[in-house]
Amino acid sequence: MTNNASATAAGFTYQFQRALFRLVDALDGDICVGIETMDDIVELKILPDGTVHGVFEQDKLSTRKKNNLQDSSPNVWKTVSNWLKQLDALRDAYRSHTFLFATNRVIPRNTIVQQMAVASSDDSCVECIDQIKKIASMADGEAKEYLLEILRAPLDKLIYLIKNIDLLDGDSNAEHLSTKSKTIQRFQLESALLPMGEQIYQNLLGHIVDECQKNWLQKKQAWFLVQKIRDRLRQEINLRAVDRYIDRDMFSTEFQSYVRNDTKDHLFLQQLARINLDQEFIIDELDNYWAFYCERNRLIEEGVLPTHWHNRESKLHNRWKIINRNVRLSKDIEANEEARGMELYKQTISADYKENLAGNNTNHLYFTHGHYQHLANDNQHRCYIYWHADFKSDSKK
Repeated sequence: MTNNASATAAGFTYQFQRALFRLVDALDGDICVGIETMDDIVELKILPDGTVHGVFEQDKLSTRKKNNLQDSSPNVWKTVSNWLKQLDALRDAYRSHTFLFATNRVIPRNTIVQQMAVASSDDSCVECIDQIKKIASMADGEAKEYLLEILRAPLDKLIYLIKNIDLLDGDSNAEHLSTKSKTIQRFQLESALLPMGEQIYQNLLGHIVDECQKNWLQKKQAWFLVQKIRDRLRQEINLRAVDRYIDRDMFSTEFQSYVRNDTKDHLFLQQLARINLDQEFIIDELDNYWAFYCERNRLIEEGVLPTHWHNRESKLHNRWKIINRNVRLSKDIEANEEARGMELYKQTISADYKENLAGNNTNHLYFTHGHYQHLANDNQHRCYIYWHADFKSDSKK
């Protein structure tokens, strides 16, 4: 015998998805959304007069295509019965109420759930009650028990509940989008971040699941404040927006075309040759220089500001100055400029130093090494550096 819990698991997943949608769809930042508190999902909203409106949502996911809220369904009448049992306490606690059936399936217009969802007057509610009596007369088993419980309730109480019942079904979803798709739409991502919508969604959903589990293990209720989820969403978006401003792999840049057309008449190359750097490493530094050049142009177009570049260049230059001073003061280095220049180069172009950009960590060494060669290539730059002391006279520093 196979124990297949996939439908149950899908139902729980749908509940978390609905909670996330409510959190990102809410207009007021102080709205609270609870999972498995007084209902599958509860939303509490403070009204202008200081009272609270409560939405009490029952989530009815179906893995089958047929209507899962049929007139004969025990689940329908169990839900209505439970709402009736809580009604007195809920009316004492909250000013107004919505009792919501949420399902992924299309519910036919002639069903009792649809009729209750559109009933707004006492007369239309009484018509629904008459229909419930007919359904009860034909029902059996568990559904019959719940129906009889419901019909024993006071008329005014039953009318109040029916007036405030609502339905969100598959047909109600804008453009028939899934809950996930609608949620991602609510993120309002700019075009460049649209491909990352799925990942952002999964991270937020995972956050909600983790928080629920943490609270439930501590025997606490799981409540989420809309503003907190907005902050979390903003963090997720900012993290991915930063990726646009982080250096790409060297082979993702277009530097090779520049290398092929390069005359190699560069000041930094003259300096590297002067300190007797091997030809192999000089070629590597030429690649770094052009890779940085290409990536810098791309990042400027992406929106990295001049102040960000100035700050980075100042940090690179200050670090170089400290290394240069220490090298020149060291008694362990040969007293000739070629040896000092080589040591200065080796300590500056290290394998573990990657300067950040605009406050964000960078990923690739070429982006720092190439930037150093960029500074060594322009003796008019405010942050000009040199590898050999003979080139110092051209520096403004």
